[in-house]
Amino acid sequence: SDVCSSDLVFAGLVIVFSGVVALGTKPQDSDYWKTAETFGAKCLTEIRGEVTHVVANQVRPSSFLPRSH
Repeated sequence: SDVCSSDLVFAGLVIVFSGVVALGTKPQDSDYWKTAETFGAKCLTEIRGEVTHVVANQVRPSSFLPRSH
């Protein structure tokens, strides 16, 4: 298929996915990873200096509340 400039809207982005890929699944096999690369992003499995974006699962505010005794 032809690649046009609109297909590369994520060009220059370096993305790490955290908590959005099912356990036991290779991140590279996920739809998130494949879609990001289709749009021009580079995806990594760990955070390094070149990472520009982290896509993370939603953090529940209740996880930050102290436990009652």
